[in-house]
Amino acid sequence: MKRLLLILSALLCTLVLRAQEDILSSLEKANGGRSFSALFTMTRRSSMLSGDLVTTGRISVIPPTKLRWETFTPSESVFIMDGDLVRLPDGSSRSASESGMPGRLPDLSARLFDPALFDMSAERTGGGWKVSMRPKRRDLKRLFSEIYVYTSELYIMAIELFNPSGDSTLIEFSGMEWDIKDDGRIFDAGR
Repeated sequence: MKRLLLILSALLCTLVLRAQEDILSSLEKANGGRSFSALFTMTRRSSMLSGDLVTTGRISVIPPTKLRWETFTPSESVFIMDGDLVRLPDGSSRSASESGMPGRLPDLSARLFDPALFDMSAERTGGGWKVSMRPKRRDLKRLFSEIYVYTSELYIMAIELFNPSGDSTLIEFSGMEWDIKDDGRIFDAGR
């Protein structure tokens, strides 16, 4: 589940929702396919927790094959995907196919934003948009009852995921840096 949230978050940050042409055009012009790095705060709310579980960290993406998801609090961990190689938080490395993940981010995005998989609608909110995504397929409905994506005119600012039990995860982004370069260390997956 955590891996799916990770990939979903990265994809929602880097890719544009095909079903919403007006949102697509402004986001695509601003940052379609560009590399980026951003700080995030992820807040999980669950009836099984006594309070919110807050995780902070940084996400870095160089499309189409490089992703780094690093958490700072409450504990430090790093997940890296660099093409076909994945380094997991426990420090182990394996091929993306062995991990059940695509080696390229767009491979998964085509499935995630397929209108056959999600009903999508959008509404204006101040200087941006709120996109609501409701899964159509039974396997996706077991994971998510609804997904909200909050955008400015330029980039995705937050993602809110709801599961069928009513628990939610809100991921908010800040400190966006565009056109980052791979210095050989950020995406080192233990080669």
